[in-house]
Amino acid sequence: MTHEFDGKKYEKASAHQKEWGAKLISELSLRGNERVLDLGYGDGANTFLMAEVLPDGEVVGIDASKGQFAVHTHGHRCNRVRKRV
Repeated sequence: MTHEFDGKKYEKASAHQKEWGAKLISELSLRGNERVLDLGYGDGANTFLMAEVLPDGEVVGIDASKGQFAVHTHGHRCNRVRKRV
C-alpha cells in the first residue's frame, strides 16, 4: 500500500525535515566519493544537499509517491543524483 503525497504541499510544509536533514548531513564525516541511497526523498532538498558534499560521489533518491517525484525533478539539476519512483 502506498500513500500518494501532494508534492507541492509537502514542499511548503517540510521546513523542519530540511533543517534536521541539513544538520545531520553537516555532521557526517565524508570523503566526498561515497554513494548514498536516500529512501523517501520527499521534495529532494536534502538529496541535492547531500550531492553538494559529494563532489565525486553519487546520490540515488527513491520515493513511492509520484507527486514527490514531480516536485523533486522540478528546479533541481545535478548529474550525481538519480531519482526513482
